[in-house]
Amino acid sequence: MKVRRDLAGKVHKAAEKTQAATGRDRMAVAYIGLAGHRNLGDDAMFEAVRQLLPSATLSVNPKTADAVLVGGGTLLNADGYYLNRLRTVDASTTVAAVFGTGVRSLRFFGTTERYDQWDGFLRQATTVGVRGPDSADSLRTLGFEGEIDVIGDPALSLEAGDHTPVEGLVIVAPLHTDGVLRGGDDVRVLETLTSTVRRLRRGGHAVTLMSCHPNDDRWILEMMRDLADTAVGYLAGYDDLDATMATIASAELVIGERLHASVLAAAAETVFVAIEYRPKVGDFARSVGRTDAVVRTDEIERLDEVVDTVWNQRKAQVAEVREHVRRFRSLQRSMAAGFATAVAAAVTDQVE
Repeated sequence: MKVRRDLAGKVHKAAEKTQAATGRDRMAVAYIGLAGHRNLGDDAMFEAVRQLLPSATLSVNPKTADAVLVGGGTLLNADGYYLNRLRTVDASTTVAAVFGTGVRSLRFFGTTERYDQWDGFLRQATTVGVRGPDSADSLRTLGFEGEIDVIGDPALSLEAGDHTPVEGLVIVAPLHTDGVLRGGDDVRVLETLTSTVRRLRRGGHAVTLMSCHPNDDRWILEMMRDLADTAVGYLAGYDDLDATMATIASAELVIGERLHASVLAAAAETVFVAIEYRPKVGDFARSVGRTDAVVRTDEIERLDEVVDTVWNQRKAQVAEVREHVRRFRSLQRSMAAGFATAVAAAVTDQVE
């Protein structure tokens, strides 16, 4: 991803200020989120934030840091897991931000952690930027009274670069949730996806099944066994982010049960059909204006109808999503620059 001049200038000044104060040319930022576990979505979000903060060293499990950034993923109202991660960082850290974070749906999961345990951190945050409108509503319902910005999923700031288009290519990214999905029936969803792939192949489409995590491989193998079609391709999306982005950008449609199959499709300007197994998928789709491209897993019988509609309207949908993505990228660049400046100022004050 190219860092634009306005952002580059601000982060360069922040880096100079940090170096003058500490002798270090990079600020240390504790990243609350996941990375390095071969999960395509987690690694994509971490990489996007890393590129947006070139003057920072992001660490997933530090004990001390100059600042704390709650990053991408559905991290709030998440059974206390990320809240406990936040507590491991030295409490003397004064600069904090929430960057494209999701909030678990209260209707789907209920309230799984005490909001007051987040309140102090959120109140001190320089900015509270969430993934989508549903996350903003959930955070407000939990009790946060400060300003909330919807800035999109951090992975939207990734760019695909050069790629070779493949006419008719459809990428399908399945998921098995162990029964924690709308409708509670993973098998029905996978059978419907398999049927849709079979129909696409009969219509002359090339199809690649993309695995976003090694756990998906078993279910992809089962789909391939049922399809008995050696022309159906396979992509280990979790192995190489750049190659995966290039492949997604070369496709004409992505059908994603995995959330970040759809997020990266939007980033790469490829139309998508998002399978909403949990509310977070709908949260993202609403953020980029594509509620009409969502199929809930408890209504999975609608999949072929929605796939055909999106396919027939794909040129118009690409243009509409592009505008949302560009706006979110601008917001994320601005937030990253402001965060870097605040960290540099705080570091200088601590030294002085």
